Amino acid sequence: MNKQPKILIVEDDDDLRELLGEALENAGYRTELVSGYCEATRALETDKFDLVALDLMLPDGDGMEICDRAVNPRDGGSGAAVLVLSGRNSIECKLKSFMSGARRFVSKPFEIDELISAVKETLKGHCVAAAPPPAPLPGL
Repeated sequence: MNKQPKILIVEDDDDLRELLGEALENAGYRTELVSGYCEATRALETDKFDLVALDLMLPDGDGMEICDRAVNPRDGGSGAAVLVLSGRNSIECKLKSFMSGARRFVSKPFEIDELISAVKETLKGHCVAAAPPPAPLPGL
């Protein structure tokens, strides 16, 4: 049985998606690469992931919905940790990401070493059974 964490990378930019996959595989992770909402939904329905590295701005759907789906087993997800990778860097976007269940938010552009460090820390701190649901924030 393979104990390497499995990461679903959801990124619509082809070059960045390939770069992320290669970097994370070189760091010892198993990866599956998808380019959008529909592919991510199918992947979450058919496989279990330890982490989802998620771009929020997808051409065919809302990344926040993928976040919610990934972390909530009742929605067909596996209780995966979610690491958001986004150029939408407003505080409102970050807070909405955390409210949807994201564990970390990495702003684009980022360095590969920053990403790998964020992945390690997110996986290290991820425990589905002990994770309380996020508290609602007023106005969001």
